[in-house]
Amino acid sequence: MKLRKKEVLWSLILLFPVCLMYGYYFYNTPNNATASGFIQSDMYSYLANARQFMDNDNTSIFYSNPFDSDTNAPKIYSQPQILILAFCIKVLHLSPSLSFLIFGFLFGWLFMLACVLLYQQFFDLKGYKHIIGLIIFVYGGGLLIFSGSLWYLLYDSSSLSAVFRYDPGEGWWMLNFGRNLIYPLESYYHFLVLLSFILFFKNKHLGVCLTLFILSWSHPFYGIEFLIVFAAIYSIEFGYSIIKKEKQKRTYYPLIIILALLTIHIYYYLMFLPSFESHQSLMSQWKIDWSHGVVSLSMAYIFGLLLTGINIYNYGGFSKFFSVFNHRVLTIWFFICLLFVNHNLLITPIQPLHFDKGYVLAPLWLMGLPVLFNWFKILGQKYSKSILILASIPMIFIILSDNIAWFAGARADSNGYIYSDERVIFDTLEKTYTKNDLLISNDDELPYKATVYCSINTYISHGYNTPYWEDKKKICDKIFSSSKVPAELSCINEGKLVLVINTLKKTLDYSKISKKLIYKNTTYQIFEIAK
Repeated sequence: MKLRKKEVLWSLILLFPVCLMYGYYFYNTPNNATASGFIQSDMYSYLANARQFMDNDNTSIFYSNPFDSDTNAPKIYSQPQILILAFCIKVLHLSPSLSFLIFGFLFGWLFMLACVLLYQQFFDLKGYKHIIGLIIFVYGGGLLIFSGSLWYLLYDSSSLSAVFRYDPGEGWWMLNFGRNLIYPLESYYHFLVLLSFILFFKNKHLGVCLTLFILSWSHPFYGIEFLIVFAAIYSIEFGYSIIKKEKQKRTYYPLIIILALLTIHIYYYLMFLPSFESHQSLMSQWKIDWSHGVVSLSMAYIFGLLLTGINIYNYGGFSKFFSVFNHRVLTIWFFICLLFVNHNLLITPIQPLHFDKGYVLAPLWLMGLPVLFNWFKILGQKYSKSILILASIPMIFIILSDNIAWFAGARADSNGYIYSDERVIFDTLEKTYTKNDLLISNDDELPYKATVYCSINTYISHGYNTPYWEDKKKICDKIFSSSKVPAELSCINEGKLVLVINTLKKTLDYSKISKKLIYKNTTYQIFEIAK
């Protein structure tokens, strides 16, 4: 696949909003802190996974859950992206932050390059209208910010964040493609998804299967989502060629390979991993109904649906529209992803929004943009090019408004920085304790960050990836309610019990706990607890 300068240039240009946000993030670093590189809290967990290969002297491709306090937790997890990050840390001796940033920039660029290449399967990049179409494909949204602004003006003007009321997670669920660049691993997943479609349209079916294998290995949600998407595409193409009695022979081996991958995927994630009790606990904690509301669902896709609907009408109905090969592929992509995003209507929900991430809107743009291009053509015959461009600016602004508003207002989590008092604590813990020791704290975030910067094991850290989190929280609270170490903790490991107290939090009484002071600063105190 030969790349041209134009494609490389546009892929770099499309990176600009994300580079700008990261630039602001680093520029805005508080005086008493350093930027971790983890602009959103969930990002720490990926490097915590990668660190397992360093702390546990791991020589296999599998690792144990870093948020499991059991030092003998089974090594049952594996993803290629975690292996890459572990290689950067363990072999190249890069810091976790630098490893993550390099990974993010590389796959961010590859993701944008894949966007450009997939777009060129449908449209060229020769005229201004197709350049506008590319930008809309990557950064186009709906009317989420307008809906939220209306709510803000009419009902809740107490906080400006109300304008993101209908953009799930105040926009951090990333319902269109470009915004996903903020997350380095999302860039990696999206690159694999788009690469699968690029290879498919080029009839590189073995490449499709290989890419889907890597995607399946990389992520449980996206893996099953797009294995089913491509299984449906290949199956329907078989059926369509038989019904239409096409002379062109359809290859059958990709469908067999994809069905085999789907079987392995289902076995690993729904049978093998749940055979371990600790993972069963995680699965129960992941069953959360994070889903679209009615307004969010309709406003997120409104422009894509409207343009696609008009295109179908122009073709003379759905049957004629669906008779076009590209349209069939995009329609299948859209409907299956939409089904996954709304699976809460059918079964017990497992974070339905995780299946969106722009995957519903992207095929709508590819099906609907020809209508926009046709309007440009018609108007271009009546007006000069300069007038047409000026008249197009308000329309383009509205289509891009969700992302313009979000990038203008989005800020990194406060946990995206490592404060000086925290850094000293991490350095002390790293020098003093090993993976056999156990950390307990009244600070919700410090143990979570410690999984990246320290070898010490943590009793409670990541809220959704700590097995038996609720039970452990109750046991941990006993320390402060009874001023002694519960039996459940005293026998949990052979190492030392380490208590890190955030002295700015006055809600816990630890004064009567038998302990030895190891270190203290203006914010934290480190104690060893007598069992």
